[in-house]
Amino acid sequence: MIRCLIVDDSPSFRQVLREILTADARIEVVAEAASGDEALAMLEAFKPDVMTLDVHMPGRSGYEVIREVMASSRPVPILVISAAADDDSAQVAFLALSLGAVEVMGKPHGTTPASAARDAEALQTAVRVVAGIKPITRAASPAVPAEVDAGNRPPAQCVGIAASTGGPAALERILRALPADFAVPVLVVQHIADGFTQGLVRWLASVSPLRVKVAEQGELLSAGTVYFAPDNQHLLTSQGRVRLAADTPRVRGFRPSATVLFSALARDYGPAGLGVVLTGMGDDGAPGLLLMKARGGHVLAQDEASSVVWGMPRVAVEQGAVHATLGLEQVAPALVRLTSARSGPSRKPRLLLVDDSESLLMVQRMMLKDRFELFLARDGREAVAATEAMEFDAVLMDYSMPVMNGDEALIAMRANPATSAVPVIIITGETDPVVHRRCEAAGALCVLPKPIQLDALHSAIARALRSRAPGRFEP
Repeated sequence: MIRCLIVDDSPSFRQVLREILTADARIEVVAEAASGDEALAMLEAFKPDVMTLDVHMPGRSGYEVIREVMASSRPVPILVISAAADDDSAQVAFLALSLGAVEVMGKPHGTTPASAARDAEALQTAVRVVAGIKPITRAASPAVPAEVDAGNRPPAQCVGIAASTGGPAALERILRALPADFAVPVLVVQHIADGFTQGLVRWLASVSPLRVKVAEQGELLSAGTVYFAPDNQHLLTSQGRVRLAADTPRVRGFRPSATVLFSALARDYGPAGLGVVLTGMGDDGAPGLLLMKARGGHVLAQDEASSVVWGMPRVAVEQGAVHATLGLEQVAPALVRLTSARSGPSRKPRLLLVDDSESLLMVQRMMLKDRFELFLARDGREAVAATEAMEFDAVLMDYSMPVMNGDEALIAMRANPATSAVPVIIITGETDPVVHRRCEAAGALCVLPKPIQLDALHSAIARALRSRAPGRFEP
């Protein structure tokens, strides 16, 4: 029998919780507390296996309760139950996780018999799960560089992270430790109750030097930015952009699914993909990590000692998908190491292809895909934004485009110190010499005519790469 202590200052909500929990024959509500002081006094008397806690209470706050419980000789796992009616409320709940609470979930709000039954079952399951977890109470230790062998892989160009139970607190430790100039984008699938993702993102954004946001359909992936899967949508990548899928099936009950994310990274990044599986229940992510490993990518897992629940990492390890298991404090240093450029020709040159014609973009991709890492933009304004967000070794840009022409985009790029040195090759069907001179005056490295001649294209790209980083690439 699981012994549960309910802590909430609302008598009516305590009654709701008691009725839901005692409907499960495996759970016994041994006591109820209306304040933090009452809760702490009841711990020794009733010795509960789990505590449900509202962080908003008069007198001693839920935060103080968590601190004292975690510092005691008999720490009790805590399930925070919070109304996620707005983002600020959700942020408050996640702050509690950083102090040692195990999990957070929303208050039951079902308005129909079916939805109320689902909420009740979710709450009962959460209490049973949390009651079986031993709280991790040790203080954060200094990060120890991880001995992670990158082998012959190129530096990772994109990181995917998956987590479930215990994940918010683990993500907070990792994202806090990453540098502001982290070299690649990070995509995250965190299993969490609907309505809490935005609060989680805002909380993490407040503690991390990186930009943290909810992913949006079609946006360019930028270095130093962390993209979270939105509620009930799969998160994928496609040609350097975010792709979301809300109308595809759940994978083993999950949407978003870590397996979907990792499979996309395996397909799009191959050996330059990096997958990380953190604390959590179940086996989500393991098939996708196996695919990443098979495609040459690097895979890391949080170790058992630092995991709240060593479920998802354990399955990935047992299935042979993981190259190394790391303590939580080792993850951020490992990510920095595996995404840092090494000397020599460590990766394919990165090109941005800019054209409003999908058919011409397809032709260029077919010509270049084997020798270069390719990203796409459909007009000059997108090209300017892309070069501000990501470092490219060269840009191949059409002259005549909607929204902003190639020469106009080039002028904007040259006016920005961050993009002024990026070599740009203009590709155009215009035969008027005035147009060619205009592009060269704007700062184009050269102007190539359409239809594109492969030898001339490769020669121009080689010239661009030599101007960008002499001796680095050998296209």
